[in-house]
Amino acid sequence: MGLLLLALTATAPALAQDNAAPPGAQQSLRDLLDTGAPPVTDIDAALGAGGLAALKRVYVARQGRPIWLSAAGDPLPSAKILIDRAAAIDGVLSPELRTLTRAAAARTAAGGPQGLAGLDLLLSGVYGALALDPRDPTVATGVEPALTAIAASADPGALLKQTVPADPGVWRLRDAIIVYRKLAGAGGWHAILAGPKLQLGDTGPRVAAIKHRLALTGDLAGAAETGDSFDPALDQAVRHFQARHGLAVDGVVGQGTLDAMNLPADRRLATLVLNLERRRRQDRAWGPHYIEVNVAAALYRLVESGRTIIEHPAVVGRPSWPTPLLESVIDKVEFHPYWRIPMRIADEEVWPKQDADPNYFSSQGIHVTGDQLVQDPGPNNPLGSVKFLFDNPYSVYLHDTAAPSLFAQANRFASHGCIRVADADDLAKALLAPDPTWPAARVDQALKGGGNRTVALREPVPLHIVYDTAWVDDDGTVEFRNDVYGRDRVIQAPPTAPNPAPPTVGPMADGGAAGAPSGTCDG
Repeated sequence: MGLLLLALTATAPALAQDNAAPPGAQQSLRDLLDTGAPPVTDIDAALGAGGLAALKRVYVARQGRPIWLSAAGDPLPSAKILIDRAAAIDGVLSPELRTLTRAAAARTAAGGPQGLAGLDLLLSGVYGALALDPRDPTVATGVEPALTAIAASADPGALLKQTVPADPGVWRLRDAIIVYRKLAGAGGWHAILAGPKLQLGDTGPRVAAIKHRLALTGDLAGAAETGDSFDPALDQAVRHFQARHGLAVDGVVGQGTLDAMNLPADRRLATLVLNLERRRRQDRAWGPHYIEVNVAAALYRLVESGRTIIEHPAVVGRPSWPTPLLESVIDKVEFHPYWRIPMRIADEEVWPKQDADPNYFSSQGIHVTGDQLVQDPGPNNPLGSVKFLFDNPYSVYLHDTAAPSLFAQANRFASHGCIRVADADDLAKALLAPDPTWPAARVDQALKGGGNRTVALREPVPLHIVYDTAWVDDDGTVEFRNDVYGRDRVIQAPPTAPNPAPPTVGPMADGGAAGAPSGTCDG
């Protein structure tokens, strides 16, 4: 940890965040720590054994000077950054730490020496409890080193972004890594021997091995682990395992499911670690309202007020025609869109069909406009009844589909780069809901009727197209997906300096849209 502090302070002016204490606050800090009066009691509960003593040592070394306040008694910018980042991860905090972070936020308008001293102590308690080692986010920095480093930092805001990730997913992955690190350290699990498919009603030593394997990762309750019979409890456990690995959910242990079960624990651990690093680099402080598309999982979700209100399958780009990773804003909905067929698709797929059948264009509603093929809205148009537009350099968008059966498949990597979304009508209604001129009934009418029409959203929605091969759901379920695009290999060791935030519109930081043909969407 000493090396970390040297790295953080070597080029920084001494006590870069230090300020002269507001009048009376210095003595009030000493008094609060000496008497143990509130909010010290809350800090003690949140920091645990030794935490409060370490905090006291920091303030003693500083002669009671505050860390988070200006000489005038105003919270420094770093105080607001810490409060905002703590609020963003409120849902993953322990009850004690949640109480502490909320108390700190409530005290930001505090006045008087004692109020200011209490605010500074609360903020120090929050940071001491939350700060992670930038080199290994699964390790807590520790109260004393963390506070010493933030007080001496020349750029506290940048340090806070490294040490207090605002993405709840980072913290969930961190907890999962700790669990899988213990599993891997204990030897992981034994490979299940090859053999015929196994399903409900089967018996034998391979069934017993599957029970043991699924009990280790929590798919099967420990009480159901005994015996060698493929019983209903094991059937449900296999389905749970299949669902969280993106496999066809049928309860049958065939070759694909067996391969996923046999992948060693240290390989699963490595996938969790690199996905945590991916999220840290992207600094996903997305706020309470957005659409996320996880290409690796072929899933999309709409989040409002911090809650997922829509989550459905998507069809994304095939490996030879990958969906680009980017950040943008959905600002328009187009009903009954025309498909302006990209030249590459026209040359490789559409013109050969016309050459083989001179009536193909007329049967599909395709006509030539200048040097481009255009398909009219209708049942044969692959865009379906609606598409969702956002600014991007790749000519991709989200859209409905004329082939909804693909959503039921486990492998949904089949498009030319665009994203086909299940239940697109629900998404259209949700995005247009803030506009009182577009109630749900009017959206239904527009979807069922004919006629091309584009509607600007009254409240545009941020869009994040990402590539996560591992994550942890809100309920604690650890999810894994195959690295279909081979993007995991571009994630390397954690950087030693802060990373810039990804651009508002453009490729993401872990490989972006490399290899994605521009303007070649199937919609």
